Amino acid sequence: MAKIKTISIQNFKFFAKRTTIRLDGKHLLLYGENGSGKSSIYWSIYTLLEAANKTATLNKYFDKTNDENLLNINLNQAEADTPESEITLNLDDSSIHKLSLSDTAILGSVPLQESNWASDFINYRHLLNISYFNHSQEIDLFPYFRYTILPYVKYSTTSIYKNGTAISTINANEITEYVINEIGPPQSAVDKNGNYHYPKKSSADYQHFQRAYNSSEKGLNDLLRYINTEGNPILKDELGYEIVFKLSLESNSFKLTKKTYTRPSFKVILTIPSYQRHTGKIKKAQSFLNEAKLTAIALAIRLAVLKKTLSTNSDALLKIMVLDDLMISLDMSNREKVLDLLMNKYRHSYQILLMTHDRSFFEDAKFHIGSGYDNNDDRDKEWQLLEMYQAKSKDGYLIPYITKHQSSIQKAFYYFNEHLDYNACGNNLRSALEEYFFKFLPINYQPPVNNRVLGAFIEKAIEYFDYIGFNKDSLTKLKRYKSRSLNPTSHYNPKSNFYKKELEDIFEIHEALNRLSNKPLVHTNEVISFTIVTEEGDNYTYNFKLLNDICIYD
Repeated sequence: MAKIKTISIQNFKFFAKRTTIRLDGKHLLLYGENGSGKSSIYWSIYTLLEAANKTATLNKYFDKTNDENLLNINLNQAEADTPESEITLNLDDSSIHKLSLSDTAILGSVPLQESNWASDFINYRHLLNISYFNHSQEIDLFPYFRYTILPYVKYSTTSIYKNGTAISTINANEITEYVINEIGPPQSAVDKNGNYHYPKKSSADYQHFQRAYNSSEKGLNDLLRYINTEGNPILKDELGYEIVFKLSLESNSFKLTKKTYTRPSFKVILTIPSYQRHTGKIKKAQSFLNEAKLTAIALAIRLAVLKKTLSTNSDALLKIMVLDDLMISLDMSNREKVLDLLMNKYRHSYQILLMTHDRSFFEDAKFHIGSGYDNNDDRDKEWQLLEMYQAKSKDGYLIPYITKHQSSIQKAFYYFNEHLDYNACGNNLRSALEEYFFKFLPINYQPPVNNRVLGAFIEKAIEYFDYIGFNKDSLTKLKRYKSRSLNPTSHYNPKSNFYKKELEDIFEIHEALNRLSNKPLVHTNEVISFTIVTEEGDNYTYNFKLLNDICIYD
């Protein structure tokens, strides 16, 4: 499987002049502040891969005369030296895939078509679609399927007419759009006056259209059965919800007379047969289930589809999973579960591009990802961590600024050794220590959420070190330094030698603390089972779900 080395974007959405994002074949974790162009990266990759299944009508996105163009609004598109809108993916197999108004060679590219089917693009709007229903409405997800799922699904080979020519296709979206269009089968029959009209049921053209409709209906029915079978275990076992959902197809065939055509209709109805083992209780899921539960159902549906597309596109050139603010409507426990899925299940099959505007989630994801490796160097061999901000061009308009993520301790070293700003160094050291304690201390030794500051962390760490028998000397010294070198208001002279010596000591304390080991042996929420056999030969099995990690300390 090839992976993306670089993404180059020019004159497309928020990107004006050419910007190249280096992934070097790694997964991506990207923090992007609102308005920085994060979603433009999402849409650029989506647009390029979608182009493989499109016709020349895709040109509208790059054509300055078209109202639907996605050109950068800050560039004067009428000027001769304005760069052409262009998206380029450079893969680690040395292949280059480019899309622009003048270069549409990827249209119809079979390797990229397979890559598009094998990949998935999910953002929070997709998942929230399931919540946008009034109490009186039934939850019909067919519009959602039509635009966000069927483009990635294959049906059995079906003959359809495209631009007046019969073609064979397996693209579920193409087949569906053909049968639900307002035109119907070709008006190939001719009356005695030479006027064309719709064909009779016995004609080849009618039978051709009927077969296409049957293929579409059967393909969608088969897909829904697959999602029901595979999606419910995902919802229960991997996302942790005692909810059973069911997707059912309601369809009405097309109607045809000599002069009129009534197109077919499809509905994909979502119901909840069981909730926390109560059957038949929920009649209106959108009014009973909260947003987090509905989002979890939508995510289980998407992951079931992903399982199907991966099995049918295992040899695709490129398999990527692009997630833009996916976690925005999930609660913290479910964010952890999704991160577990990404790390344990999907990172080996896909190149993951995980993007968020939520700084706290970025830090949580960074910590979660890091826990899967022995150290940050091993993590950095597989993951690219980037940050994205708004900046101003020399012409005064906003442009994206992308930089490598640096940890607080890296920034502290920079301000101590290279940029000589001890105030900034102290601030970043303080953040690095808070981050250390947050990761190191068990949940029952964490300060309250509204008081997770260094002083509170130190007090809790002293209690914890007492409990496990660690030496507390470094904590005692750190407590003394906290109000001086780690207190930003105390740095009247940022280059004072007094503070420099204390900062050196704090670096040493940070290093010493990081040498302490508390590697998890058994993780939180894992179930431990043991069986006791009595003298009478009776077996008693006990199951415990851990509220905290069982760790090895050193």
